Amino acid sequence: HKEAVEYMKRSISVFKDTLGDGHSDLNMSRANLGMFMIDAGMYDEAITQIQSSIVQIESTAGKEHPTLIFPYANLAIAYGSKQEFDDAIKSVERSIQITEAAYGKESPRLVSILVLYSNILQGAGKLEESAKAQARASEIQKKNAN
Repeated sequence: HKEAVEYMKRSISVFKDTLGDGHSDLNMSRANLGMFMIDAGMYDEAITQIQSSIVQIESTAGKEHPTLIFPYANLAIAYGSKQEFDDAIKSVERSIQITEAAYGKESPRLVSILVLYSNILQGAGKLEESAKAQARASEIQKKNAN
């Protein structure tokens, strides 16, 4: 995974030189680099990288842009991996808010984010809230299966 991180860093450098610092493809590549860093166990670096991509996306596309959904979810994963559950919960809740605003409260796009939310809540010992998030994900999935 560390080789993938180095490869992504080089490609981001090329993107930055070619496309400019605020380009949407560059911002998503930065967020993806954060996921590679999580996989490599580089949690602090991942958090910094993902936060940077969030700041760039917010400054170019706005604070409610759907492009932010996955970077916030990825940030939640990074914090959860470090067992920093308060920050993980805040990040995944932000991802849920943006998804609901962009696609509606019954969108199938919420399912995976709600499952993530449930897992983070479970890790934080908030079992009742975790079960509610899981039930909501299942309900949305059933409604959209028809």
